[in-house]
Amino acid sequence: MSGAFGLLWVLRMRRFVPSVGAIIMILATVLDPFGQQIVSIESCSQLDLTLDASIPTAHYAWSWDGHTLMLAPEMAAGLSAGALENRMAQVAFSCPTGNCSFPDVYHSVGYCSQCSDATSQLNISTPKGSILVPDNSVNAEQMTTTYVSFGGDMKYLFALQPDIFTCPQWPFSMGFAKNASLAPGPHVAGKVIRAAMGWNMTARPHQETADEGNAGDPNCYSDDMWGCKGYGAAQCTIYPCLKSYAASVSQGILNETVLAESEAWGIAKPPSEADFAEYYLTAIDTACLNEVERQSLRRQGYAPTDYGWLPYNLSTNAAAAFHAHRELGLATNVFKNVTDIRPECIYQVNDAELFFMEQYLDDIFSNHLLQFDDIIRGPFVHLAFYESGNVSLASIDARMKRMTHAMTIAQRVLNLPGDVNNTTGRHRVTGKTFRTDTCVIVRWPWLAFPTILAFATLVFFACMVTETRWGRHGETEVTRQNYKTELVPLLLHGLRLKEEQQQHGGGGGGYYEGIGTAKEKRKRAEGIYARFEDTETGWRLVETK
Repeated sequence: MSGAFGLLWVLRMRRFVPSVGAIIMILATVLDPFGQQIVSIESCSQLDLTLDASIPTAHYAWSWDGHTLMLAPEMAAGLSAGALENRMAQVAFSCPTGNCSFPDVYHSVGYCSQCSDATSQLNISTPKGSILVPDNSVNAEQMTTTYVSFGGDMKYLFALQPDIFTCPQWPFSMGFAKNASLAPGPHVAGKVIRAAMGWNMTARPHQETADEGNAGDPNCYSDDMWGCKGYGAAQCTIYPCLKSYAASVSQGILNETVLAESEAWGIAKPPSEADFAEYYLTAIDTACLNEVERQSLRRQGYAPTDYGWLPYNLSTNAAAAFHAHRELGLATNVFKNVTDIRPECIYQVNDAELFFMEQYLDDIFSNHLLQFDDIIRGPFVHLAFYESGNVSLASIDARMKRMTHAMTIAQRVLNLPGDVNNTTGRHRVTGKTFRTDTCVIVRWPWLAFPTILAFATLVFFACMVTETRWGRHGETEVTRQNYKTELVPLLLHGLRLKEEQQQHGGGGGGYYEGIGTAKEKRKRAEGIYARFEDTETGWRLVETK
């Protein structure tokens, strides 16, 4: 490195080719960092076409047992688990390598929920008079009673005297509204669940004040918590809906996101009483349709778009209706329970499904908690919603969403026995499977500097050879023979002479003094004969006669 810099300092670009050579030597010293960046070894994913990935979906909401006329145990278990757990349930998926992608948006029939604050609907009243409460079966105390009614069909009794521990209170109650019709409000076939928090006279929101006696409950920082406010109510609706998903699997963990929820249902009643259901809710995924199906829908008066949901009036099971058209040849414009739309494009719910769902919801929600002193007892579902008094509209809404999410998953994975024709519309969305490998990646931009340096070295070498063979520098002629085939270079250093020559004229090249040009050196060299000999100073060229 110092030699190259020294040469540049001496030449100062007066000799172009040597200067370029020095610059190339300097640049070559920084080549190694660039060379290390050319190749990168990384962990990468390679598509494996031999393995399949899949996620279950449901096109037809069917989760009741036709023999027992009850909700299927798998569905009941999923519903209860969703109400009790504090995390979102996860659908069972297939991804052999643990890294999969599902590039297309997929859909499933399922359940959604919506909760609203109903505290203003509470009617809190304290009738005149009091009741006797026995104390240890000996004494009796007077206790004021408070009644809380909600919507006229839910009435609860709350004890307001906190020092009467023998009288049970109902701190939290939930009920199921059985009067939900086909379209109660904005949600088609929605089932209403109501929850109420009992009155608590001692509860006060926490206040930052100098008056410690009036500071309130130190655990209460917001009026949103019913336990701090003393009362509260919510009304939630569970209703069938269409859910759109996007998903991927990374390191064995499924990340499934709900992109949209829809209620684009068409409503149709069966043509006869032979069908167990009273009505069907049906929708078509228009992105799934082919051109023949689109033309058929237009003839029936529908206006299908390129994508989105189309409410469809079909009065029977989609798989059976398609079978009637394909196998029996029934025309869709004559029979309303026949369709030429493929079942994989249709999503359905019938009222029988909702009826058995309603029965189970009524069983688990129509109850309340009992409090004796600091002990609260009651159904597990109510205890989960109560959350030790930290209940609010937000907490109830979040738990309802977890419950309907679990209900949807149970609907997607439920396999009912004997369904050989897949009338329940269970499908699996396929995805791509990736295998983790070690990849050697060439980063081409980092190759630019080594390539330019190598090219410059070749050009320098060519210039050096050309200048050495044919170039002239000042008064000195450089020929193509001077560095290999002649003894001219020896004359610059001298030869080992015989003793008599050294005695007469001195040694070491004095015999050849006066030679100034290459021509004179060449002429003198023609008469010189030399050979290598081992002398006292080492091997040297020695002139011979």
